[in-house]
Amino acid sequence: MKKNVIGSWKTTLIGNIIIVASVASVFVSELNMSWKDAAIGIFIGGLFWLMPDKLLGLATKRLNEK
Repeated sequence: MKKNVIGSWKTTLIGNIIIVASVASVFVSELNMSWKDAAIGIFIGGLFWLMPDKLLGLATKRLNEK
């Protein structure tokens, strides 16, 4: 797990951005989001923390083929 979080910097950065945006969305009054809504983004950001960069590269390659 530590290898994925530290070694895979691309997906870790994406995960951090998703988590920060989810937490910040709770404090923006115009969005009317609750912590339950933000929990979805926090969960997805956590999955990106654990995902190796190789999977991101495979997904990008697959999308470019179509």
